[in-house]
Amino acid sequence: MNDSAHNDQAKSAIALQQRFFAAPNRFIYEDDPRASSDQVMIELARSLLRHRSGHVDRPLLLPFRAHDADPITWFACAPEGAQARAMASELEGFLGPSFANFAPLERTADAADRHIDPVLRDAGWHSIRFEAIASTGDIRVLQQWTLYSQLMDRRPRAPTYVPQTFEQLRAAFDRALSARNEQAARALLGALHERFGLSAENRLYLEIRLAAALERWGDIARHPLLPTLVHLTLPRETYGDVMEALYQVDVCPAESARELDELLEAFRLSLATRAARLFRSRGTSNRVAVHKSFLLHELTQPNPDGLFAAQILTNLTIGAFGSLDAAVRARVASLVPLDSRQEAQQALKEEKFDRAYELFWPLNNDFDVLAALVLCAREAEDPAKAGAVLERLTAAPQPLPSMIRAELPHRVARLEELARRQRPPSTRWSDLLRQTRGETDEYFVERWRELARSSDPADVLREADIGQVAAQHLLDLAVVQPDVFEQLYPLWHELFVDRCPPDKRLVPVYEALIETLRLRDVFAAPELDLLQQTLTMLLRAGVSGKTYAKVVDEIGAVFAQVRSPQVLTWALSVCDTLAISPIGDAEARLRLLTVVAQACVDYGGRLDFMQRALLQLLATEAGLTPPALPADTSAMEEDVRPDDREGLVAFYSLDEAAARRASSLLTTLYPRIRVECSADLVCSPRLRKLAQTADVFVFAWKSSKHAAYDCVKAACPSKDVLVMAPGGGATSLLATAIQNLH
Repeated sequence: MNDSAHNDQAKSAIALQQRFFAAPNRFIYEDDPRASSDQVMIELARSLLRHRSGHVDRPLLLPFRAHDADPITWFACAPEGAQARAMASELEGFLGPSFANFAPLERTADAADRHIDPVLRDAGWHSIRFEAIASTGDIRVLQQWTLYSQLMDRRPRAPTYVPQTFEQLRAAFDRALSARNEQAARALLGALHERFGLSAENRLYLEIRLAAALERWGDIARHPLLPTLVHLTLPRETYGDVMEALYQVDVCPAESARELDELLEAFRLSLATRAARLFRSRGTSNRVAVHKSFLLHELTQPNPDGLFAAQILTNLTIGAFGSLDAAVRARVASLVPLDSRQEAQQALKEEKFDRAYELFWPLNNDFDVLAALVLCAREAEDPAKAGAVLERLTAAPQPLPSMIRAELPHRVARLEELARRQRPPSTRWSDLLRQTRGETDEYFVERWRELARSSDPADVLREADIGQVAAQHLLDLAVVQPDVFEQLYPLWHELFVDRCPPDKRLVPVYEALIETLRLRDVFAAPELDLLQQTLTMLLRAGVSGKTYAKVVDEIGAVFAQVRSPQVLTWALSVCDTLAISPIGDAEARLRLLTVVAQACVDYGGRLDFMQRALLQLLATEAGLTPPALPADTSAMEEDVRPDDREGLVAFYSLDEAAARRASSLLTTLYPRIRVECSADLVCSPRLRKLAQTADVFVFAWKSSKHAAYDCVKAACPSKDVLVMAPGGGATSLLATAIQNLH
């Protein structure tokens, strides 16, 4: 809130109180509580001070007395709506029959009602009325009100907005996926369906996005509707998800074969057969799996085109095909470009539009060639191809351009529309981050979805100043185009936090991601997880003391707003992340830990044994005396006490420090449990043996390798053994293990 608005609210609050304490109200109070010896007056002045200073987001307690000898009539007031109804219900519990008698809603108005009704009506507030029991009850009422106000101050502040539009809900869905919060993502998917009546196709597309974000490729590749799905014109995002899933499940395992022909045969029998329609055109999809699929598809043709295959290969980095990469490149180098109209026409007949485009392009201009190129560019929906075909059409001799425009007016018009989206040539990758002139917001967001999932981290980090440039773009977007920023934030997180390795050059981006998310003032579970993930990347990249302190204080400010028992696990996990990372500012880290520890003390009766153990560990490591907490009775209510559980738990994480810490905590909580950790990158004998013998195998899939995952999945004796940790930190690993112990 800006200063002007706050000052206006303060003036309105002062005016309301002045009207209320005017005649016929005979209750008089001093503005300065120090000027009075009356305890009621002191407590009341403190209660009114917040409201008079312009903070009108909390209920207000007002006293009325028609005559000096009359008892005080109390009015608890709140803005109309849900807050007033909640206050009425809560105060009955705080005051109830023990301290006060509440007046019925349907009552004959007296002097007090007639005085306060117009005052509150003008302010837009509602009230409930009550009187204290016994002559000394007023001080008890104020004491209970003070306690209620303190609890209200600790209550997490409600979000400043509730998503209303489809784009806002979709952005919240993407944030939940970036945080790997499946429960929140499914709730938002249901809200999208309920509020906007998603068609069966669109709901299926979002379910595929959910499965792809969680890397459940098998759920997509074996989906019962997949045979129908591949015949639809898919959105670019869904197209990439489906192609990537099919490649990961059916083709990727064959990359470990000894001969290239084995890989080609596996591709021919699976993806090329099951999803032949997906090879009509890749559109503007730049996913690695899509390029690899199209290259293998070309190599399996009766007459592969060397030029087309070589062009696709330029989009793939060295080693893209694993041990067969050299063989693939040698095979492409041995091919010769085709110069056959018949081959081009056959590709067009089979609706292989990308292949037809490349085969028609070298041919001399005539009506059939230009018409075919127009059709292929139209099907690809690619602005670059559309612009190239229009240039060639314009340069062709008359009457060919006129004939094409007359015969294919709608297709040419669509190419002209696509060409307007064409980006100017650029030599810097960072230019892709910015919206160009004429690029609609919708297309900008769609392009960013592809950019986030297809960009090569090596290209991202090739520019020395990428961090400063990208951070400035993000801040500009948040200020100038907040609606677009709302949709793009999870995509920035996906690109710079999920896909790029931690790098010191990206520290400004991490700072900007934390700052802009905090300023959004919306902190559901997904937003908190995104903050922690970004903080983890920043710490791994290495930060100076000043930056370290600033970011830790940002996290502390967030915790101050959401301080409640529900977020204690998150807060302890953040402190744990700081504890196992290099210290940039010991004072800042200790300051946050102290605040979190105090919250744990305040909510001590609600802490579970895992939170207690982690708090004790963090306090001990920081040189603090572990806080005294109420006795834990939760374990006594379980059928099996924690120290009675036994078995073998395995942790897999490339963050070995987090795995060791989770192991230490788990053995502290469950002394009879054996714990083993692994960070093997390939299917080693030890990893396979561990998966075969573990009772619970906790896999940190965000920091993993597909080779290790495939090995563990195949070796686990049952599907219940392998469980996926939503995060890679020690707290996430530990919580996942505890939830799945039997």
